[in-house]
Formats: sequence, structure tokens, C-alpha cells
Amino acid sequence: MKTFAALLCLSAFVVSAPASSAQTPSSMGSLPNFDVLLNTAATSGPTGPALTLDEIERLALLRNPEIAVAARRLAVAEASVPAAGALDDPQAMYRGWGVPLSQPWDYNQAQNMFMVT
Repeated sequence: MKTFAALLCLSAFVVSAPASSAQTPSSMGSLPNFDVLLNTAATSGPTGPALTLDEIERLALLRNPEIAVAARRLAVAEASVPAAGALDDPQAMYRGWGVPLSQPWDYNQAQNMFMVT
């Protein structure tokens, strides 16, 4: 088996060595012109079964990873249930400023503030 693989590699090298020449202009190379390649590709028949536009679109949508990721993100967003919104606890507060230390019971001279939130 190793001998067969070695012979296969050697034959590929021998066949490709004359065809590959480094830095030669395209007019001197053994490859045909680009126009010839285009014309032969255009005149040759299709290599696979003919597909309709709907089949091509379906295959593109199935095999596109970006569309799959977007669909997955949409499914996750639709599946998430929002947390129940709760209001803050009610609070009542009193603040008194400037209460005189000599008469702390005299609330008429103090600044009083009541807040309910």
C-alpha cells in the first residue's frame, strides 16, 4: 500500500513538473487563454440536475449559517418569558430639620417634611 501511494505521488510530480514553470508570461505558458476557458465552460452541458429557482432558494436558506443563527436567536427571544414586574414597596417618611435642642417638642419652629412613595 505504501508503494502504491509513493508511485502515485511520484507520477503526479512527474506529470506536473513540465507544466509548472515559475514566472513565465501567460502567452508562453501551456495553459489556454482565459476566453477559451470561458467559451468551453459555457458550451459544455450542465454537470448536475437542473434546479428551479425555488429549489435554489430553499437550499440557500437551509445551508446559510447566518440565517440559522438568526432563526435560533429569534426562537430564544420568543421563548423567554419576561419577569413579572413588581412595584416598589410603599414607603412613608418624616424628616424634621432645625428642631430646637432647647425645646425639641416645639415642632412649629422646625422644618417638617412628610413623604409617601
